[in-house]
Amino acid sequence: MKLHTHMRDGIPDGTFRQPEHLQLFRRRLSDFFAKHNNKEERFSLYLGYLTHMLTDEKFILEIHPYVLQRIAVTGYDRDNPQTYVKFGRDVDQIDFRLVKEFPGIDKAYQALCQVTPYEIADYITEQELTASREWIKNYFFETEHTIEDPIFLPYQEMYQFIPEAVSQICDRLPEYITSDV
Repeated sequence: MKLHTHMRDGIPDGTFRQPEHLQLFRRRLSDFFAKHNNKEERFSLYLGYLTHMLTDEKFILEIHPYVLQRIAVTGYDRDNPQTYVKFGRDVDQIDFRLVKEFPGIDKAYQALCQVTPYEIADYITEQELTASREWIKNYFFETEHTIEDPIFLPYQEMYQFIPEAVSQICDRLPEYITSDV
């Protein structure tokens, strides 16, 4: 399901960098936003979804390969499920720390708490999004975690990734947003 909700149907993990797959993903983003950017009442919703997808693209292209290389040193490869357990553990540890330290993160939590339920048409239902949002609130914001240092994905790299992603996304948004909005 996640491949579908992240516009990656037919783009298996490990093949995203292939030019034809990256082009397909970007065409899907463009088609998606062209379809939805004229819906003024939900413009910020679709803009947020587009921003999420652009962030994922940057992460998959720039961070993901290096983390897999670092994990491979331990003998794990892309085909071993434990590779993704290790990867996920590091991402969680970084997220736990960001939830405690990142400036303005409390506004994100407040926004999650105030959201009127919605769907992303053709991608994810209102019920699925509501369940996901509740899980994020509970898992990342409301549950106490012992924060440990990530092993393969340094915290500082991800902390630096955030403003870089913001800048890159701001530069790329004109590709998707028409002047009709």
